[in-house]
Amino acid sequence: MIIALPDSMMTRADRLRLESFAAHLVAHGCAARWDWQRQRGLDMTLHLYKGRTDREPMVYFRRSRAERAFSARDAAGRVIAQGDLPHVLTVVDRFARLYGDTFRA
Repeated sequence: MIIALPDSMMTRADRLRLESFAAHLVAHGCAARWDWQRQRGLDMTLHLYKGRTDREPMVYFRRSRAERAFSARDAAGRVIAQGDLPHVLTVVDRFARLYGDTFRA
């Protein structure tokens, strides 16, 4: 039996691109670590942390099934960027560079 998955789910290519971006921010000192969290069923969220022992992420990425768009949010849940993945990554990268003091690990 083949189960058709909705096209709004995060693909393997999307996950790899997010992991690469997270590694980029870690390499530039904007984050200390990252990991995947599973929320509500099969939804995966990538969390970026400022410190190694932080419990709250400084930013997290997820894909909304309802809106069929990626979003990046800060620890308080405020939207930093929303839309297709390249746009979200560009905005977060610019945000991390412009506001480096708040993002620096």
